[in-house]
Amino acid sequence: MEKQPKTIRELTREIRVKCPSLWLWDDLESRLNFATDRSAIFSLPDLIVFPSTEEELSCFMDIAQRYPLPITPQGARTGTTGGGVPVQGGIVLSTLRMNRIESIDPENRLVIVQPGVITGHLHRALEQQRLFYPPDPASLELCTIGGNISEDAGGPRAVKYGVTHDYILGMTVFLSDGKRLELGGMTHKNVAGYRLSSLFAGSEGTLGIITSATLRILPLPETRHLVLSLFPSVTAALTCVSDLLLKETPSAIEFMDRRATRLVQSKLPTSLPEKVESLLLIELDGSGQAVTSQLDIIRQICHKNAAIGLSLAKSQSEANKLWGIRRSLSPALYSIAPTKLNHDVVVPLRNIMPLVDKLDTLSEELDLPIATFGHVGDGNLHVNIMTDRNNPSAYPKALHGVERLFREVINLKGSISGEHGIGLTKKAYLPYQLSRPVLETMKHIKQMFDPEERLNPGKIFS
Repeated sequence: MEKQPKTIRELTREIRVKCPSLWLWDDLESRLNFATDRSAIFSLPDLIVFPSTEEELSCFMDIAQRYPLPITPQGARTGTTGGGVPVQGGIVLSTLRMNRIESIDPENRLVIVQPGVITGHLHRALEQQRLFYPPDPASLELCTIGGNISEDAGGPRAVKYGVTHDYILGMTVFLSDGKRLELGGMTHKNVAGYRLSSLFAGSEGTLGIITSATLRILPLPETRHLVLSLFPSVTAALTCVSDLLLKETPSAIEFMDRRATRLVQSKLPTSLPEKVESLLLIELDGSGQAVTSQLDIIRQICHKNAAIGLSLAKSQSEANKLWGIRRSLSPALYSIAPTKLNHDVVVPLRNIMPLVDKLDTLSEELDLPIATFGHVGDGNLHVNIMTDRNNPSAYPKALHGVERLFREVINLKGSISGEHGIGLTKKAYLPYQLSRPVLETMKHIKQMFDPEERLNPGKIFS
């Protein structure tokens, strides 16, 4: 039987005495379950704590000050860059039990939630009151609001509505020394000093522990329609996107290249002609009259760009099925190869075509399949280099391909991450994009909030 370190045994005893309602797991099976995320990077924690209230969290933090152990905040572990992996062991602080919607305030157009609220659950709770929280990451049925804030998650609707940070009005956070900060508030405008809450969007749990978030919400759009458009080439599809965005702002435009399209073709409601090389999912929302007008324009632009087929989802259930196919695409890639190097790069809209062209060349030169899809309406593409981690010749080539991808993205004035964050898998490449003075400034901010570097150490740039 595994013997725990003395420090962990002492900490565990003290927590059980002073914080008796706090859930505490230290068995090996539980620790194994909280040792990784979707990055498949593995590091075993010594202890998992599950506060359900601020009081329980505060009690734990007061005790933890006396024990020099790293604390890694975790949500639902759906991240893909290793941001929630406890690389230095120590304590995992799971927010899964802090899962209450504390209040829905239609009059002030806001909602107050704990960090463990599942994003999809929040969507449905708001929709029952004809309200709307736009951010919709692919893992919305599993991921949490706290995780979304920590990674500044986006999703398909970002083209029209923006990403998570656009909806943060305020939050409550605990720093590593146990200090409680109330940031922002309930107003939609607030310039009283520095906007510290914005620092926590994308901070990946390295600055503090979020215990409550006040989020902006909108009226639910009157109607929503989803169009599936098929194209004979990637060039035709991307040219269509460019033309669409000059005329309209759909709520979402999702793109699939040939490899991704072929992967989902058996699940689509319509059979694909052999000459289809790419597809777009175009979602429109708003008033009935406005959407009808948009649909006419969308049809014209798609046909102008040689669309082979154009179909409108006949019901919300059919639209949900199409979105389900899109959301299942990432795991479906494992039918191509056992290892996926997935990177959520983003470039200015005019540089999408040059990037996709470069990916075709890269795939040929590496002799590895690359599948590309994503939120093309805001330039955010998910590039998947498929390989086998156990293949001594293919895997190093794939890693070299990642480096070439990032250098090309930066050359095209883009970013190595649009919504997944840096975590562990991208931190070696962050200096490619950010200058030394910028990185040093970020490290100073980290030092100010977490001087002993106990919160999620080893991530982003540390």
